[in-house]
Amino acid sequence: MLRNGMCPDNYTLPYVLKACANMKSFHLGESIHGHCLKLGFLFDTFVGNSLIVMYSAFDDMNAARCVFAEVPGHDVVSSTALISGYAKAGDVDSARLLFDEAPVKDRGVWGSMISGYVQNCCFKEGLQMFRLMQFTGIEPDEAIFVSILCACAHLGALDIGIWVHRYLDIVKLPLSVRLGTSLIDMYAKCGYLDLAEEVFYEMPQRDTICWNAMISAWAMHGDGERALQLFSEMEKAGIKPDDVSFIAIFTACSYSEAYLSKVFASLVSLASKMSFCLDMTSKLLFVNAQVYTVGARFCLGF
Repeated sequence: MLRNGMCPDNYTLPYVLKACANMKSFHLGESIHGHCLKLGFLFDTFVGNSLIVMYSAFDDMNAARCVFAEVPGHDVVSSTALISGYAKAGDVDSARLLFDEAPVKDRGVWGSMISGYVQNCCFKEGLQMFRLMQFTGIEPDEAIFVSILCACAHLGALDIGIWVHRYLDIVKLPLSVRLGTSLIDMYAKCGYLDLAEEVFYEMPQRDTICWNAMISAWAMHGDGERALQLFSEMEKAGIKPDDVSFIAIFTACSYSEAYLSKVFASLVSLASKMSFCLDMTSKLLFVNAQVYTVGARFCLGF
């Protein structure tokens, strides 16, 4: 485009900056930043926000903050991008300071701050921020609910998790894979596996992560037999297991020796069909599951 003598505009440059971030090409991004300066687009809101997102992707928050300071008339997109960048870099204090200074706080700004707290294991602060958002009358979206359910799962805050579940039913928000998996994880970590499984079977669609969450829940709570049954259902549903699936099953095997030889043969067959290579963690867990079974240890050659 440049060789043909054509100049990019404020619609082209944001796409190029996004490509630099996706390619993890920091120096190329800096070069494009230079073109933005030469072409006079640095004060353009679209280009400025794209630069903030790009530098945040590289964890260069000093550069992102400099761009933020130069962009005139900060909008909610600018604030959301910078708050998310600070949170991703682990600097929740700077993120909160920027949040407090934001002249306008829409759902995106609130969501980025709540998500930032949860991502950095500040679960209580995330729930407190959610409560403050409720006082403003802003309706939460799916992303915010996922963050809140994650915080509830880690804190064992079952009452808030149940409130979120009931609220979702009242507003008739579709139970997406992401939202359903968050509910399953919350109920499972709070010890209510029956409710977790109820949500699991109510979901219209389930992906590998969702199946893994439910299988892991039963395995970690000591019900290896139920975990193995779910793994069998997962195979019948045509869902391809991944590393996490196998680790969950190996954990389940340690609780259900009676099913061990049968599951072992099934896993070997499935792994060969998938050309699946177990990583070291999976192997170690598998050995641990076999410790009381001489026959299985013999088959593995350990």
